[in-house]
Parts: sequence; structure tokens; C-alpha cells
Amino acid sequence: MYKEYIELYQTYTKKYGQKTAIFLMVGSFYELYDIQDVETGETQANVRDIVDLLGIQLSNKKGDVGQGKDGLFAGFPDYVMHKWAGRLTSTGWTVVIVDQIKDARGKVKERKVARILSPSTHIEQTNSLETPYVTALYFEPGQSAPLFGAATLDLTTGTTKTYAGTANGRADIWTADDLVQMLSVYPPKELLIYWNGELNPDESFFRRVFGLPSIPIHIYPINTLGAFQYNLVRVEFFQNIYSIKSLLPPKTYLGLRSEQEECALLYLLQFVEEHDKTMLKSFHRNESWTPNTRLICGNHALTQLQMTSYKPEESVLSLFDKCITVMGKRAIKERLLSPYSEPTEIRARLREVQEYMTWPQEKQKQLERQLRFMFDLPRLHRRLLCGLIQANEIAALFQTYHAIHVIQTQVTQETSLTAPYSNEQWIAYIHVMNTHFNDEKAQQASQDLTAFSNNTYPDIAQKEAEIQEVLLAFQLLKKEIAIKGNVAEDAVRLEEREKEPFGLKGSTITLQQLKKNSAQLPEGIIISVLKSGGWIDCTKLQQLNTKLVKLRESLAHLVSNHLLTACHDISQAGQHLWTFMEHWICHVDGTQCIGKVSFERGFSCPVIEDLDSNGSAVQITNVRHPLVEASATRTQYVKHNVTLQSGGWLVYGMNASGKSTLMKATGICVLLAQAGCFVPAKEMILKPFQAVYTRILNQDNLFAGLSSFAVEMSELRDILRNANPYTLVLGDELCAGTESTSAQALIASGIQWLTKRKAKFIFATHLHDLPKLIDLKGVEVWHLHVEYDPLTKKLIYDRSLRQGSGSTLYGLEVARAMDLPFEFIEQALENRHKILGSVKESDAVSSSWNREIIRRECESCKKPIGLEVHHIQHRASATNGLLEDGSHMNDKRNLVTICQACHDAVHANTLVIGDQIQTSNGPERVIEHIPSVIPSAEKLKSKWTEEELETMKQTLKTYSSMSLRSIRAHLHSKHEIEVSEAILGKMRRGC
Repeated sequence: MYKEYIELYQTYTKKYGQKTAIFLMVGSFYELYDIQDVETGETQANVRDIVDLLGIQLSNKKGDVGQGKDGLFAGFPDYVMHKWAGRLTSTGWTVVIVDQIKDARGKVKERKVARILSPSTHIEQTNSLETPYVTALYFEPGQSAPLFGAATLDLTTGTTKTYAGTANGRADIWTADDLVQMLSVYPPKELLIYWNGELNPDESFFRRVFGLPSIPIHIYPINTLGAFQYNLVRVEFFQNIYSIKSLLPPKTYLGLRSEQEECALLYLLQFVEEHDKTMLKSFHRNESWTPNTRLICGNHALTQLQMTSYKPEESVLSLFDKCITVMGKRAIKERLLSPYSEPTEIRARLREVQEYMTWPQEKQKQLERQLRFMFDLPRLHRRLLCGLIQANEIAALFQTYHAIHVIQTQVTQETSLTAPYSNEQWIAYIHVMNTHFNDEKAQQASQDLTAFSNNTYPDIAQKEAEIQEVLLAFQLLKKEIAIKGNVAEDAVRLEEREKEPFGLKGSTITLQQLKKNSAQLPEGIIISVLKSGGWIDCTKLQQLNTKLVKLRESLAHLVSNHLLTACHDISQAGQHLWTFMEHWICHVDGTQCIGKVSFERGFSCPVIEDLDSNGSAVQITNVRHPLVEASATRTQYVKHNVTLQSGGWLVYGMNASGKSTLMKATGICVLLAQAGCFVPAKEMILKPFQAVYTRILNQDNLFAGLSSFAVEMSELRDILRNANPYTLVLGDELCAGTESTSAQALIASGIQWLTKRKAKFIFATHLHDLPKLIDLKGVEVWHLHVEYDPLTKKLIYDRSLRQGSGSTLYGLEVARAMDLPFEFIEQALENRHKILGSVKESDAVSSSWNREIIRRECESCKKPIGLEVHHIQHRASATNGLLEDGSHMNDKRNLVTICQACHDAVHANTLVIGDQIQTSNGPERVIEHIPSVIPSAEKLKSKWTEEELETMKQTLKTYSSMSLRSIRAHLHSKHEIEVSEAILGKMRRGC
């Protein structure tokens, strides 16, 4: 066993790297083996690493593997395989599952690799809110930089997307902004790189170019395409996977525009085939990714502008958290990360959001209510397409379809968000669905009741009826024993047993009573009394169990035979409707999300103008950075006006003055506006850009050891080469990787180049001699004002935007404000005077600022975290800012610092906060806690009629296995009863 394990380990670590685990099936366990040298402690495999990660026990078996060596062993039951494999794949490991093959007598004849699990192919462990993309990149030499093809796959939905292009630069140093953008829109869990050429870059190169610091990257150097060099092999491979039924060549049918794109898709599918052949079927038609209609986001612009982040909670995307469906939550990412460049498309998106925001509140709530009743439609359709769907998933499909029907007929009808298919198409599809499956049966489905329609599948209906007769016979037998044994009917219970469907069980007292009356019981009764209760056996019970087992096997066989036919017919009927349906629901959910977020955060609708020969332009009034604005601070956010019509800006200011924030806020507004979203500003007028390039300081630190001045120059080269009147460039501390003289020369040349190309730009810099080196025609110079008070030794961050470059000396003032040692600062001042040949001067006028309310701790519970400021007399009660007593609503006497929990308690009327009163111990806040009252049954009844309560109880009993969420949807659609899942849960426990 040890030898077999080590051989498997050596084979697969060569292919997938050291983070590869082997799970070897032995009996009903998966086991791990290793051999350790007693003297050196070295091992031949990596079982110790795996055990440490999983936290399972490692055993030492001496003498099993020869002299001077110890055998190491670990294992776990087969039913928890996905749990432990998921622990590994979630951290980038590959897990090879080796199962045992048995002969007809049940003896193990061999062991084979059944499946290989990796971060992108272990779909059983995929979170519903994430998409486990696996992406393959194929490279081959070009005239200078390489040609590439890209293919990405989502196995949970069976969708693939492909793209091809040419990198920019030289063979050894190159970039590919369009490819980086694709990887941002469809972030892979695993990246495969197939390099067909002599110069083979290492893993660190790809991590820097693509901005992927942690995901697994597999690099496969190739010299030949192998069997894929033959066209016939490619054709058959694609036809089998995509079920192509067309006279078109597969390459044309799939929209593959180049050989590189085709190779990328071939290698991607081959990778999946090696991992699990069963997943490689019934794929949707391939989609070509076309960035030419989208805004190009170069030099990692999406990451550098914080649209995305390696910490999701620190991204602009995290603000758009109002999507309701799981597919909508996934789709909003693609929507916001793929901005448009065409004014017409942008205006259409904005009009939809505007229209939604004008809907009556009841109509908005109706949409939200129906969206909440939906399940993950794309993944359910994938299960249906593959013939793997279960009864509970069929019930989920019916519920989702019902919600869709309500939305398209009662909510979005005759609006800009109307469904993109006809009502006739919808009715025809639902008819096919109802022909094969029954909604009511699906909701009640169990081991003995399927979701199949009785009319279409009479053989299944007959078998279900026979099973029901047997189940009734169990109940009659139980009743007979209870009556003849003179015990209460419910004292004898019918319960499932380990090796047979049912057994009769009773308490010790019940069984003793039955023994006393054994003469009256049916013949053959055997009573087994245990410490806590026991079992009742008899011949009739055994006969019923045998019959039920056979009937269940027969029913399972019928279901297996009919399921593929039913799934095929429904898939054929829905193949042209599913994609439209899924995209439409995601679009509607995304639109309501954007509308909600825009309203709550005070975003405004940008005005989109048509492009002209002068190029793109942007004018923003009171622009705000949404993430900075959302941060927990009482400091007033300083808003700015930005106008880029025919040139660019140079922005100066000391560290932490807000240069980068202003620059990023401008970029974020452009990206959001072109994604069809409202923006964090009072007003915005935009002539859409076709490309946005960024170069922001310290981003290379994300990939320690990979930053270099040569890399920065290669990125600057791409910016200069692609700059035109429709380009926006945002740069922070450009050329910081070299000395100041060269930096000033390079940046000055860059500004002149961009100005001649009529590109729009904002550069944040500390280089004050730049204006002397360039012609300032078309370039505006601004600074963010900060004052230093030498008396209080404070920096006052005014942050107002003022013309000119501002003070040229401020580094030491920042250091002084950070409370560095006095002697150190004095020496630094003296050194600065020597360098400048100057005398000491004051850099800021004297001023002061006093904040009266300080958030130190909650004035109710004394907690120091999650603090907010609450108005004791609510702002809504004020008129023009004044309360009834004439005081201002923001007077310090009307403000109290409390934590989030206490704030919630105030709004729940369980906490009352009053004024401060004077006591002998000083001022004290009057606080009163009011006990929460749980509504009595009588109060609950007052909300619903007796008839409605009875309906709710009967529904809970009828659908005892249905989720509370589904029961709530059923009550709403069938009986127009509104009730929360919490109340239903209480009622179910009381039933």
C-alpha cells in the first residue's frame, strides 16, 4: 500500500506541484501514507503537511516499511471526503481521488484515479456567491511580443468564454491590458498557461503582469500540439462536448476567431477532462468576449481604482450589495467591471435605473418580494441539462418560474425592463415543464414520491401508489399492535432502522405493557427491551419491509430511465429561452441594486453626451470618493470640482492631503458612469472615454520583489503608444523608482506627449519644478491646501482645491506632526537649510479647530467599537434645522455617542436615551432600558384570521419536508397570506 501511494504521489506532484494530495480508498475509508527515515526525519511524500492543514491524527506504524524507516498513516471515512478535500482545494491544493474497483464477488481487483479535485473543479464546495472560473492562456511567438488566446470556464453553469489578441512590448518584457481586464471581469480560481515558444517566463512574471498574487498557476511548456494538430481530432472533441448539431464547422459555430483562441479552449477542456470526464458534457454554446465595445481599463485600472480588491470589503463593488438573487449578486460584478464606451448603450442603462427609481414604492417591494423567492437559475438549468436534477431542485425551479411569471406580467410589463422574450415562448416552455413534472408532487417529494407527472408517467404513478399502500399497511400494523396490547396508539412509533426501512419502537414502559398482553398480540411478535426503550419485531413487519425495499428499487429504476428523457425534452424546449431568462433576471436585479444604492448614498445620474472630434471630456461637480465617504468618521468630506475638457491637471499636496483620493474619485466616477450607474457627485457631464490607464504608487508592493523601474517604463510605453483624445490617464508619483532629475525629465516629456495627443490626464506629484520644464498650455496646476500651525504643532488638513502648486516644503512638517523626536527634527531642519541655502520660514498661518463631540465610547454600554452619533430629538422633527425649543438639531446637547447595538435598540424602542443631568458625581446621561415583549399567541392571532391560521397550519403539515422559504412563497402565491419565516418556524415547532 505504501509503495502504491508513493508512486501516485510522485506521478501527480510532477504534474500539479508540491501542493498535491492523494486520497487512497481502502474499504470505506480514504487513507494517506508516507515513509519517514528514522535518522534524518525526511519523508517521501507530504502527508505531514496535509495532516497539519486538516488537523487530523497521524499514526506511526513501525516495521511496516523496512529497517530504519517508519510508516506514517492517516485516514477518514469516505462520507467526509468532500469536507477534507474542500479544506485543501480552498487553499490552492489539488486532491487526487483514488477509488477501488471491485469484481462481481465484491473483492477489490484494482485502484484507479476516479477524479481530481482542484480549486476550480471542486464544484461541490463552491459558494453560491462565487464563480469558480478556470482559465487557460495559450501563448506563441509573435513579431515582437507574443500572440495569445484565452478561454475561461464556469463548470457550475457549463459556460465558456474565449478571446485572442497580441501583447504589447518585446518578447522579454510585455503587457496585455485587454487580457488583464478579462481576468478581472472573470477572476479565475486557477490559471493554466501553455507556452509554445523558446522564452518561457516563470511564475513570478505572470503573477506581476496579471496581478494574481495567490491563486494556483500551472505552467506547461509545449513544443507541439500533439493530437490536436489534426483538424479531425479537434472537430470531434468540440462536437462531443458542445453537442453541436449544425452544418457549420465547430470553430465557426463556437465563434473561435483565431488558432490561438482555439488552442486555449482545447487545452482548457483537456484539463477538465483529466480532472473529471463526467463534467465534460452539455456545455452551452461558447461566447466570444469582445472588449472593443467596452472601456479599456489598462495597467490594472480596476484594481488600482479600488473597483476590485484582494480584500472584497475594501472595494467599490462591496458598496453595491443590494442584489437579492444569488445570480444577481454574481452578475453585478461583471456589469460594473465591464463599462461601455458607446454613449447610446450607457444612456439606455441609466434610463432603466432612473425609471426604476420613479416606480411607486409598492411596485419596488413587489419586485423585491418576487426576487427573494428565486433560486440559482443558471446552476439549476445546468443540473437539468446534465440530467442530474433532484426533486427538491425541481420544486425550486417551479417556484422561481412562478416568481418570474409575476415579474414579467405584473411588474416590468410595458417598462424598459420588460422581458426579452414573448409571452407565447414562455407559455410554451412552461407547458413542456408541466408535461414532465408536477409542482405539487415536487414540493412533497420524498424517497417514495417523485416529481414526475402522473399523466405522462403512469408507470411511476402506479409504483408510487403501491408504495403508499405498503406505507399504509405499516400504519395499520402499528395501530393493531397498540390496540391489542392495550397501549396508546402513539406509544408505538414507526421509525427508520439502519438495515431495513422501518421498525416498531416503544418506551420501556410501553414494551412491558405489551409483554403483559402478549396473548392478545398477533402471532410471531418478538419484543426486545433495551436500556432506553426497545424494538418490536414480527413476521408481517419483515414482509412489509422486504416488499417496500423491492418497490423502492423498482421506483428508482423507473426514475433513472425516465429522468434523462424528461430533462432532454425540457432542455430542448428551453435552450433558446434560458440564456435570455437568466440574463434578464440578473439585469433586473442589478438595476434595482444600483437604484437602491444610488438613492441611499446620494449618487446622481450623469449626463452622457455624444462624442465629437475633440474627444472625450468630463466635468464633475462635488465629486466624492465613495469608499472614503463611507468610512466611519465625523470629519466633513471635502468635495471638489473637476473639469477635463482639452488637457490635464497636475495636482500637488503633502502626504495624506488627498491627491490620490481626488484622482481615484474621478476615475471611479468615470467607470461607474460608463457602466450605466449613478455616480458619487452632485452633477456629472461625460463624453465617454474609450480607455482609462492608471499608474498608482506602491501597487507593485502587492507582489513583493517583482517591482522594477523597467516594468514602470513598459507600462508608460503602453500609455504613450495608445494615448488619443478618447483616453484618460491617472498617475500617482510617476517615475518614483528613479532619481528626481530623470523622473522630472520623463514626466515632463510624458505630459507634453499626452497634451499633443489631446489625451486627458490627472497626475499627482511632489515634483515642483515640472511647470518650469513644460509649456503649460492645456495643463492646469492645482494643489490641495494643508496648513501647519507652529504654535500647536498641528497639521490642519483643509483639503480645499486651490490653483498653483502650493508650498514646496512640507515633509518635515508632516514628520513634526507625527511627534518624531525634537532633536531629530531640529537636525533635519538644519540639513534642509543647508541644502536649500535658506533661512527658516513659516509654512502655514496660525489657526485652530475644535470638535466638541468625540467618539471615545458608547455612552450607554461603554463599548469602544462600532460607534455612531445619534440625535436624541430626531432630525425629522426639526424645521429648517431648528427643534421646537429653538435650539439647533446639531447642538451638542442633542447628540449622543452610542454603538451600533444600542442604536438598534433605540430604534426597536427597547432603549430610551435622555438628556444629561447634573449630579454630585458630575454630568450623567439618563438611560432607560425597556424589556422587549414577545407577542403572545393572542396577539399573533390578531394579525391573521382563524381561517388563515388554519391554512398556515395545514400547509406546514402537508409540506413537512419543504423549506420555510418555499412555504412562505406558497402561502403568498396560492393564498395571498404574508407571513415571515420566523413565525412559520414557531408554528412548525408547535404543530
